[in-house]
Amino acid sequence: MPNDIVVFTGNSNTALAYEICEALWQPLGKAQVRRFSDGEIFVELGENVRGRDTFVIQSTCSPVNDNLMELLLIIDALKRASAWRITAVIPYYGYARQDRKAAPRVPISAKLVADLLTASGTSRVLAMDLHAGQIQGFFNIPVDHLFASPIILQHIKSIGTDNIIMVSPDAGGVERTRAMAKRLEAPLAIVDKRRDAPGEAKAMNIIGDVTGKRAIIVDDMVDTAGTLAQAARVIMDKGALEVMAVATHPVFSGEALRKIEESPLTQIAVTNSIPLTPEGRETPKIQVLSVAKLLSEAIRRIHREDSISSLFIWGFARGFVRGLSPGRLRPSRAPPWDFRVAARPVTWRGAWTRPAADCPIWAWRRAGHSCATCALRRSHAAAWARGGRLRVSWRHRAGLFPSKPPWRSDALRALAFSREIA
Repeated sequence: MPNDIVVFTGNSNTALAYEICEALWQPLGKAQVRRFSDGEIFVELGENVRGRDTFVIQSTCSPVNDNLMELLLIIDALKRASAWRITAVIPYYGYARQDRKAAPRVPISAKLVADLLTASGTSRVLAMDLHAGQIQGFFNIPVDHLFASPIILQHIKSIGTDNIIMVSPDAGGVERTRAMAKRLEAPLAIVDKRRDAPGEAKAMNIIGDVTGKRAIIVDDMVDTAGTLAQAARVIMDKGALEVMAVATHPVFSGEALRKIEESPLTQIAVTNSIPLTPEGRETPKIQVLSVAKLLSEAIRRIHREDSISSLFIWGFARGFVRGLSPGRLRPSRAPPWDFRVAARPVTWRGAWTRPAADCPIWAWRRAGHSCATCALRRSHAAAWARGGRLRVSWRHRAGLFPSKPPWRSDALRALAFSREIA
């Protein structure tokens, strides 16, 4: 495995790419992506990638075809430059809704995009909240499917869970909404919807009692917002106190923003998997949640060949929804980027150490870290108490740390970047 990592991006979501690189403590890879006068896309890598572990961050959002072509060309350039591994990080997977033959003589576009990514030289795909889980089977290469549910659950927890009811906008989203309602210990309702044409939906009825409750509509994406707007009106007509919505991908095509403004929705929380337009950023009802830390942790674990299963299982978010304060939150329940432990003095072989929140040895042992391949051992606790510098093994230096860290010791640096949560 190479000791360094390089992250590239196209033009679809550069803001998210910079956030991910900031969380990784890595500069964004040098690459030039521009267009010729006739519209053709030109890609040129500005640094050596031979034998390096490379990641390409690109959402295939609008303009879908341009962003998809940029992704394919960057991957091809990396392959021809002898990159060791090429991972396509796709926060939003375009063409995902065309995952089957819903009518005669139509393509399965999601499968075609998967074939294009594989043929271009992609070694691995990292995606988030695919419209249909079976899209993973369209690939003949490893696919890591993350969920934005931990970030969304944390947001719902922050606005209060009293008297809430989780609402699925259609029958296809019941499983997603039921899982979230279970974590929040909230009831479930379903909107009975009829779709006459793509992008046009009509809500007919509500299955469940929303009278006197705060309804939260859960969806994977918001396209034209027709489903959300009509569902919100039906829910309010049934006696709900207020209606909010959460979604992962803010597609917001057509007159979506106008429909959101005119709807009874009080708030709609979305992630930054797709960048908002200037008009979307100025809409007061829209709140953006960042998934940069989730994706950066997945990239870090993929590079280090560690398990990322805790990042895409629903149980990963249970620490958010049990009302635990930071001082009581156990490391095994904490998300990997929020490594909080009980801050109290502890002793080790008779030597008093600093509070556990500052001691990497104690934090790792509480989290069940084996340290089998680590240079950090029990004897270092005494050195930490004396204020000495600790050695960090090659595994924790594997290209993920800056050469001149601003922090005062290697131990603090290792604590921030090595989150070993089983």
